[in-house]
Amino acid sequence: MGVPIDLTSRPTDFWNLLQSQGLVRPPMGGTPLKWAVQYSSTTGAEVFVENQALGANSKRNLAQASLSPFYVRAPIAVTGHVMDQVMAGGTFEDVAQGELDNAIKDTYYLLEQTLLGSTQDRGLASIIDSSGTYAGLDAASYTSWASAETAVSGVMTAAVMQDGYETIRSAPYLTRPSVIALPTNQMTNYTSLMGPAASSTPSRVMLPTQPGQPHDIGLLRAPPEFNGIPLVEINGMTSTEVYWLDFTNENVTLQMIRDLRVEKYAKTNDNEQWVVSMGCALKVKSRRRALKMTGVTA
Repeated sequence: MGVPIDLTSRPTDFWNLLQSQGLVRPPMGGTPLKWAVQYSSTTGAEVFVENQALGANSKRNLAQASLSPFYVRAPIAVTGHVMDQVMAGGTFEDVAQGELDNAIKDTYYLLEQTLLGSTQDRGLASIIDSSGTYAGLDAASYTSWASAETAVSGVMTAAVMQDGYETIRSAPYLTRPSVIALPTNQMTNYTSLMGPAASSTPSRVMLPTQPGQPHDIGLLRAPPEFNGIPLVEINGMTSTEVYWLDFTNENVTLQMIRDLRVEKYAKTNDNEQWVVSMGCALKVKSRRRALKMTGVTA
């Protein structure tokens, strides 16, 4: 009998995306994380003529964002009797190590689910939003502390994507997104807009020219893009939402207050015990540099 086959599905696509962009970072200083936000300004910029007196001064209006981390953990225990069997070679694997590896996967998966959820200050669905409070600042009081949000209420179309692009590129947002994060079903919906699955399309399917080549009409062999913006598939994201995110200047970072930590606890009731834990905060310096599409038909 070999090592058990893990049939559970615990994808961490959003964590992997942040890792690939170098956006999983240690914090600078203690917590809560704090940073200054310019929510408005008084401009004194003007065209002037010779000897014209100075006018009003330009002035920034600042508020302080404050974000506390959240922690996830997974405890495990292996009985003393099982540990005796492991030491005697009576098990098909190192049971304690197997349980520990499984707990690590559980911890990462819970972190992923939390980052994609809607809990205030923790999840993408709450942070990227046109209303609500994030990092102690309420968009109702600071109107510039709000993401662009489009209620699609229908299927994904080329016009929907163009409208999203126009929104995020226009005032007051004026942002060039780094990625468009979307769930698997919306990824296939997007590629079907102009592909062989579309009801009408100007594209053609090129058949293999050499004997033995596969006939593949799939469109995901290369990462798709929209106006040069990469589309990234995030398994586990809400099936009716699409996020346009700007990663430039570290606008989005996952601040790791506690990297993955495995601690052995004191023996209790003849059991060996360990706890796997992590602590972090999803810091978005400016909510305005993001767009959320909602109600996109699954």
